[in-house]
Amino acid sequence: MAQVEPAMLYNSEIIEKLFSLLWISFTKFSFLDTQYEYILADKVGSEKTVGLVTLNRPKALNALCDGLISELAAAIGKLDKDESVGAIVITGSEKAFAAGADIKEMLNKSYAENVKHGLLQEWDNVAKCKKPIIAAVNGYALGGGCELAMMCDIIYAGEKAKFGQPEIIIGTIPGAGGTQRIARSCGKSFAMEVCLTGNQFSAQEAFSRGLVSKIFPPEKLLDEAIKLGERISQHSRIIVQLCKESVNNGMLLFYSIVTSTLTHLILLQLRRVHCDCGCFFRPPVRQTLGSTQKNGVCFNVDFRTIVEQRVTANMVLIEGGTFPIGTDKPIIAPDGEAPERQIRVDSFFMDQFEVSNADFARFVQQTGYQTDADKFGDSFVLYSLIKDAKTKEQNVSAVAAVPWWLSIPGASWRHPEGPESTILDRWNHPVLHVSWFDALTYCHWVGKRLPTEAEWEVACRGSLEDKLFPWGNKLLVKGEHKANIWQGLFPFNNTAEDGFEGTAPVDAFAQNKFHLYNIIGNVWEWTDDWWTTKHFKKNGKWVTPETGTDKVKKGGSYMCHKDYCYRYRCAARSQNTPDTTAGNLGFRCARTASASKISGL
Repeated sequence: MAQVEPAMLYNSEIIEKLFSLLWISFTKFSFLDTQYEYILADKVGSEKTVGLVTLNRPKALNALCDGLISELAAAIGKLDKDESVGAIVITGSEKAFAAGADIKEMLNKSYAENVKHGLLQEWDNVAKCKKPIIAAVNGYALGGGCELAMMCDIIYAGEKAKFGQPEIIIGTIPGAGGTQRIARSCGKSFAMEVCLTGNQFSAQEAFSRGLVSKIFPPEKLLDEAIKLGERISQHSRIIVQLCKESVNNGMLLFYSIVTSTLTHLILLQLRRVHCDCGCFFRPPVRQTLGSTQKNGVCFNVDFRTIVEQRVTANMVLIEGGTFPIGTDKPIIAPDGEAPERQIRVDSFFMDQFEVSNADFARFVQQTGYQTDADKFGDSFVLYSLIKDAKTKEQNVSAVAAVPWWLSIPGASWRHPEGPESTILDRWNHPVLHVSWFDALTYCHWVGKRLPTEAEWEVACRGSLEDKLFPWGNKLLVKGEHKANIWQGLFPFNNTAEDGFEGTAPVDAFAQNKFHLYNIIGNVWEWTDDWWTTKHFKKNGKWVTPETGTDKVKKGGSYMCHKDYCYRYRCAARSQNTPDTTAGNLGFRCARTASASKISGL
């Protein structure tokens, strides 16, 4: 028999050890990771005594979908039963711990369906974990994300963490115990303010209120949370469990409330029915809730109904039909105002008001969105509106053909006339310096969309045909102004006879029978359509271009004057590239009322 060289034996031992390590790693990875789609799970720390669960939907800011909640509950359950684990850490990404529930998914489920699928019990299982859970919160912890953090026993936060319960913005209340837990931690007054406004609050304020235990730089947060978990794990498991139970029972006794998440959600449903449809004032009914009969309680209002009501608040339903758009009597023919075209439009909702600074600020606050003007670093401002001498003296460039437009560094929706200006006294004025892309993103965020040009013009006309303005053919009605446009000699002197030199509040001028405000004047409004001046038919129907370089804008603005820009008419139109931003450019939203699409006849 051939002798085996020591070196060969040594190599085979290495191979065997490597294989063993690989197998251990594989089985560990298989047990903790590969079965999960939305989370990562592991045991960490010098002695692997800390369970670590990382929410892992970065593109969705760790939105809490059904799958994530199920996987989180399963992982917490396994770690709770693992005798080697003494504490558990839940974390997300640096940008978001969890930005709330997955709204798209919730829209397609009723309360009864949630009960049937057991999601409420899975939430409850997280709260009932016997081992201490530490939340390591970086970035956004909003809605369900904030509630998840508060289900944990200790919250460590990064310096830039943001907390909040914005559910009221979409027409509901925190449904996973948030209203109770935040009141317990921060007091009734602060809890009321947070829940009734949807406002976010910083890690520093959360710390001052007692919600957060400690604050760390974002890059050190997770390490500190794991260190805390290791320290807890050094103590007797049973004593730690009893200590956690005793503290929680003390809180329950003090506040005399029930902490079951399932109970909170049932109470949420009952309160919602009581305030929204008045079912308690009707005879008892019998409804099937999953496989359980519930007598005397009507569960006939689901989340989709509430969201729909919330989204369409301050919107007007415009019934579909065939309508004329354009005109056979064009005033600015090169813009493609002609010919008049009969267009079939399905029923749709239209915002009564242009999107305001307050609306857009809420969007930016919730999402951290940066507009194109923010990214470019400048935007166009009307020279006469710049009151700050320092801004005027900056090295700004004017547009050659229209020298009253200046490109102002730092001009944006927050600073409409440059860095020294503010919107603090203009919250109810239309948001400015928003590109078509910005407008589209906002619309999607609120569950709406931009109107098509046809929809916009139908809404503008208010059932009147062949009229210049939404109210008729005369600009003034009994001597009163009906729109915010330019009076005086453009661009040198605006006499502001309508009461406004620049923008007006979004509710300043009611203009037609649809009760739409500022549909002409005030600011130009983006539409969804690509620009063309050559209207054409396809298969006998008027169609719009599928692509292009510019987007259609409608309505004119406070800068429009009959002698220069007579485009504050229903049939008037203009265009800009989708990335254009300016101090007279805004938008309003629309929403489809049926599944059918707009079609031309």
